[in-house]
Amino acid sequence: LNPFLHFSPLSLISSKMDIFCLPFDMLIKIMRTLTIKDRLRLRLTCRAFEKLVADTHAGWFNDGMIFVKPGNVCANIGEQKFKNFSNDERFESFLRFRNRLYSGISFKKFTLILADETCISREDFFRQFLDKYKIVDFHLSVDSERLVTLMLQLIPVIDGNIHLEFDEFLPDSDLLLSLPPLYTLKLVKSHEYIVPQIIYPRSIHRAAAPKISYHIPAALFKTLLATHKNIFFIEISTDITPDDLTMMLQIVSADSRGRTVQFWADSITIINWLGSYGITRAIWESQDHNDGDNIGEIKVLRSMCNTGGRRLLYVVDMFRYRNCWIMIDVSEL
Repeated sequence: LNPFLHFSPLSLISSKMDIFCLPFDMLIKIMRTLTIKDRLRLRLTCRAFEKLVADTHAGWFNDGMIFVKPGNVCANIGEQKFKNFSNDERFESFLRFRNRLYSGISFKKFTLILADETCISREDFFRQFLDKYKIVDFHLSVDSERLVTLMLQLIPVIDGNIHLEFDEFLPDSDLLLSLPPLYTLKLVKSHEYIVPQIIYPRSIHRAAAPKISYHIPAALFKTLLATHKNIFFIEISTDITPDDLTMMLQIVSADSRGRTVQFWADSITIINWLGSYGITRAIWESQDHNDGDNIGEIKVLRSMCNTGGRRLLYVVDMFRYRNCWIMIDVSEL
């Protein structure tokens, strides 16, 4: 007898696994790993996959956007851009498309830009749209006072940090005071707000020449500061006094949250405020003080700054007052 057993080569057997035999919990996890492009392709293969795509969560994305403009709705999820929905039923078309693509989705950052006043009558669309979205940072941009009405109706249903931007438009004081507490309030220069005045940009914002800016009363600014976590006033001035500035710094310094406030103030206000703490032009033009020196309650930090193409000069670039870091372009003072 031959002591060795001889086995003939096994023939390879090709088999296909039925993915729908997997537990539904596992299917949910698998579907969360697909890209949006994969979901778009998969839903076209058969009715079973079409239903699976529509009934499962799309997963986590860093960013997304919807831009609503007259006669058109366009969107993107991550790097995937969608064709424009531009017919008379663009809102309904977009919702039908969205409902076929996922049952829910999560974003680190999502931006909704409203530039079409017909949106005002479509609150139902935005409520349905937001119902399936989980968003950490929600950025909302409006460019007219009528759209603010819709925005105020949507804010209570938004789950996440709300960053509101008024783009090229500033509402009146009553409307600003009616805003609920926001994570970020951003006001961008408008060409129709009060009377323009020539000022020098100050505080965190840097610029090398005087520009036309627009004015918000100090009392309103202080109220907004107490209400909202972060404030950005782009090319918008406020008539605060040195005492107002000290009080505002104390408010921000006492807050345990990290906060950022950006605004423009008249150069005389900044000079007088610095002078009240013993920081004069001679201080920052001299090199007698080292980086990190304390002058009263103020810590002075220095950096090299190129002033308009001239030789490099030492300028005071940043101060610390209590728990606040203050950036001022002293080359323009």
